[in-house]
Amino acid sequence: MKQVLNPSDDGSLFLSRLAEGALTMCSCMRIERTDGTVLGFTDHDAALTIDIDPPSDSLAYNPAVIDSPGAIAETADLAVDNFSFDAFLDISGGIARADLLAGLYDGAEIKIFIIDWTYQSYGIMPLKRGWLGPVVIQNGKFQAEFRSLAQKLQQPIGRAYLPLCDADLGDSRCAKVLTDFTKTGAVGTVTSRAVFAATITSGGAAENYYRYGKLTWTSGANNGVSREVQENTYAAPNYGLTLCLAMERAVVAGDTFSIIAGCDKSAAICASRFDNFLNFRGFPYIPGRDVINQWGNKV
Repeated sequence: MKQVLNPSDDGSLFLSRLAEGALTMCSCMRIERTDGTVLGFTDHDAALTIDIDPPSDSLAYNPAVIDSPGAIAETADLAVDNFSFDAFLDISGGIARADLLAGLYDGAEIKIFIIDWTYQSYGIMPLKRGWLGPVVIQNGKFQAEFRSLAQKLQQPIGRAYLPLCDADLGDSRCAKVLTDFTKTGAVGTVTSRAVFAATITSGGAAENYYRYGKLTWTSGANNGVSREVQENTYAAPNYGLTLCLAMERAVVAGDTFSIIAGCDKSAAICASRFDNFLNFRGFPYIPGRDVINQWGNKV
């Protein structure tokens, strides 16, 4: 065991309970979102408050949320250990469907451990640590995959030679300061949760100026959630905005947002719109497949 509740204990008390075949063991799952929100769940029939790292990490672990956890499989090689579990949505102390669809659980860290609920001071036995994987929602529940730490070892490292830029607008590699390209706006007429008209303060008065840009809500039911803009129209003084993915919660007139100009990662937009070609991270002058197809059969 790597974690115990009682710093003076080396885990022997917990191990002795396991050796006795104690029937008071239960599993717990701790989910921490990237925004810092932490939730706890247990297969025990009553709520537990556990201090993994007292006193800073006291957390209530709620029952009746996780429905059917699968078996945890491990391998001796570097293959990704994973298992799936079902959880109920929209119940007290659980996960809200709207938050899940809004992407608030993307990249959430998961820790799974066992504890003896009658002797919590004996400590815990960590089982798994990883991240939330693909999620499927149906029938008031969601089924999610758990991805272990080995998943990180399977992520591609390095750059690809592409004509388009592989940096994100405004990041350290792009290095473009976006203050002058970030505007505020307010919703006017709403067509759907993905399509609406808006006014934008001193915005770029051009069709598709915000295409591929990021819109972040600053008020309303979707406050704090971001979406990519699929396209925009402009007919002074109104902008017509279409989001790539509809909002889970309703968009209403008066909702406010911030919006960043769009970048299609081409050399032309980088130079003309952002005057940032010196930091362009693509390779627009390398011959591509079109050249191979054009000349390959004439050698």
